[in-house]
Amino acid sequence: MMMKSLKNFNRIIYCLVFTCGCSKLFPQHYSIQQIDTLLIKTNEELRTQISNKDLIIWNQKIIKEAQQNNYPKGEAWGYANIANRLLLTGEFKKAIEYLNDAEEKSKDINDDFLAGKINQEYSQVYNRMNLPKMALGYNSKAMKFALRLKKDNQDCRF
Repeated sequence: MMMKSLKNFNRIIYCLVFTCGCSKLFPQHYSIQQIDTLLIKTNEELRTQISNKDLIIWNQKIIKEAQQNNYPKGEAWGYANIANRLLLTGEFKKAIEYLNDAEEKSKDINDDFLAGKINQEYSQVYNRMNLPKMALGYNSKAMKFALRLKKDNQDCRF
């Protein structure tokens, strides 16, 4: 009886180890809609819950998911999110590099919400760099895009 219980216990342990190992080999993949939610809504929630470094790493993982889905809009959002965190750590040059990447990825995407986000992040970086004219120029662009959004727009609800 004791031997049979021990064999069952060993089988359970084997199954748990196998399942955990497989989940690392084959991680969950996200749909485009899930990527949007993660980059817009969840990122905003995590901003106050985890460190800037951890949030950057988290966004980098979501960017990889977007790349695997051939989803440049997701990549652009991730880059803009990372730029926001770099701004807060005083890494202005790196923040601008990420915003340039976001802008490049989004150049063929007609999305006012994303364009507004990128321009607002540029505005914040240039403001912190004490370049008010550049900051105001990007802020004006961001406002232009924001004013195009409809109140029933899904992105606005995020």
